Amino acid sequence: MTRFYCFIQNNIFFLIVACCITIAKLLLCSTCFFWDTISLISVPANYLFETKFASLLYPPEINITLATFPQMYTALVWSIFGRTLLITHLAYLPFVLMFAYQLYSLCKRFSPKDFLPYVYLFVLLDTTIFTQILLLTPDLFLLAFAAWSLNNLLTNKKISLSCSLFLLATVSDRGMILSGVLILFHFIDVLFFQKLSLRSAVKSFLIYLPTLCFCLFLVFVQKIHSGYFLINTDEKSPWSEHWHFVDFYGFVRNLLVATFRCVENGHLFVLIMLAFVVIRTKGKVAYNRSLLFLCALFLSVMAFCTLPFRNPINTRYFAFLFMIFSIFAAGVLIKSMPRVAKTFLVVLTILAVMSNLIVYPEKMAQSWDSSLAHLPYYKLREQVKDFFSEQNVDYAEVGTSFPLLQTFENTDLTDDSRSFSSIDFDNNRFVIYTNISNLNDDTIDKISEYPCVKSFQKNGIFMNIHKIR
Repeated sequence: MTRFYCFIQNNIFFLIVACCITIAKLLLCSTCFFWDTISLISVPANYLFETKFASLLYPPEINITLATFPQMYTALVWSIFGRTLLITHLAYLPFVLMFAYQLYSLCKRFSPKDFLPYVYLFVLLDTTIFTQILLLTPDLFLLAFAAWSLNNLLTNKKISLSCSLFLLATVSDRGMILSGVLILFHFIDVLFFQKLSLRSAVKSFLIYLPTLCFCLFLVFVQKIHSGYFLINTDEKSPWSEHWHFVDFYGFVRNLLVATFRCVENGHLFVLIMLAFVVIRTKGKVAYNRSLLFLCALFLSVMAFCTLPFRNPINTRYFAFLFMIFSIFAAGVLIKSMPRVAKTFLVVLTILAVMSNLIVYPEKMAQSWDSSLAHLPYYKLREQVKDFFSEQNVDYAEVGTSFPLLQTFENTDLTDDSRSFSSIDFDNNRFVIYTNISNLNDDTIDKISEYPCVKSFQKNGIFMNIHKIR
């Protein structure tokens, strides 16, 4: 009992924040699967649920080879407690709190006690990170297991580290990449920073065998089951075009997009703050070189895995970087300018929260699943569905685009198997145009040629219904 009271006393601020996060999560418990989470979690989890886990290998139309942790966990929860949005949100809540605690432990490790609440909120309320833990997204599991792995690595908890890295690798392809980054970071840290012998470094490498074996197993399963190693360029796959190599101009474009994704949602202000600190201290800044090296290593690996290909670069891909870099930046500020550090951290936190209100211009693509700016989408979507129901319009006659194309069964976890169809101006009676879809300019211009018969808007998010015939 004494240890329990001691834990509460030492972590009272975390417990208060945990209660606030729980309330925020419960307030959003009616939100449906959104954007990539529909195809990454809901569709494959529904397959496992309906087939009662008859096979962990998916059919070709799902375009994922092997069941991953988020999908298996979600389907298992549905099998026990029922398949509803409320159940799903409640099932994800423990991992939200797990991440919140692991993040608190990380911040405590790198921040003085007087600054801990400021640093913790600064990192936690990062626009991208906070969005991931409130939505039904695989990146929640990725962040939770990554933070746990880093804490285990820093405290040299070998068995726990082996388990956390294995779980991280089972989240997704990016989970495998991130586990590889942490393994490489640990190996280099042991060999060069701690200056241990190569034999000691190799010996410490044994704890990563479960993770490495799983990654190799998945690669060979993909080859046997789907016919490809790592990169799927099969024309039948909806993601095949994303894995073709780009030319020089495409590489430069990817570089610019990735740079923009790293500085949006308030992160530019963090870089400006760091530049101010460097100038003010005339370059004499104190910093944690391990965190800086981890950031550089992550960026290098992500650049290798994304920039050469024609894949869309999403802001949430860099959520782990934002977490580590924010802790690093806060440390630089506290060590170099302690008198104004709290003020700076409060201002940066406010700017991060306010970034959730930013909606880009109509023809500018936005990572909607990395910002809470999209929240009106859920209500507007229901209003659009009600409009067509009242007009007795068959949903199949309504054209639209991602993310409105999936069945309501997969999106809302209902028994309604209906869905809207893809945009086809020759056959559609109506077209739903929303800025959430990030349509190309030509399609937007084409839609605007037809009259808008109904418009639903809120806080910069809109859904316009255009009559085609």
